Amino acid sequence: MVVFPKNQVLTGILVSIPMVVLIFIVTYGLFRLRINGLFGLYSNGQTDGVSLIFAAINFSRVSYPLSYNYLQVLDLDNTQFNSLFGSTNIVPIFGDTVTYFFPALLLIFIVLNYFDIFSKLL
Repeated sequence: MVVFPKNQVLTGILVSIPMVVLIFIVTYGLFRLRINGLFGLYSNGQTDGVSLIFAAINFSRVSYPLSYNYLQVLDLDNTQFNSLFGSTNIVPIFGDTVTYFFPALLLIFIVLNYFDIFSKLL
């Protein structure tokens, strides 16, 4: 469990810094994504409406899991985020194990991608 200082402002700053870094990394990657002739976010108002909607959908798909996993890592339970979205153990098949299994699985894929093991296997 993470131990936070008693000062709420300092706690907010310490918790927000890594979250801002994660959000920057994700949004930077989504802004750099370009599929020639199909999708891309361009400067000077050159982006079409379909690409803007596609980007909005992708940003909204990323925001919930990013925030949820970040709060799971910090082991914070009494937050406004948790009170709004509730518990994830509604589905009895998955329960609470999914919240620990899938981030660990993602780390495995990150390591495999970083060391370019996929191309060596294929």
